[in-house]
Amino acid sequence: MLSDNVSVMLTLEKITELLKDRKLKEVSRKCGVGYVTVWRIANNCAGNVSYETVTKLSEYLEKPIEE
Repeated sequence: MLSDNVSVMLTLEKITELLKDRKLKEVSRKCGVGYVTVWRIANNCAGNVSYETVTKLSEYLEKPIEE
């Protein structure tokens, strides 16, 4: 059982889905992942994506969208 302060990392497929309605340059800037990397993930063109990148994107995308 997971403790309350441990979150489950999103899958790459879920990250790709969540990026569809986001401004990729803003995502890149706010989570510290290069724009080209974010674009490739959003467009299913990414090869091997690092654990660090998936972690950063997961943490960012699990937050509510700011208005």
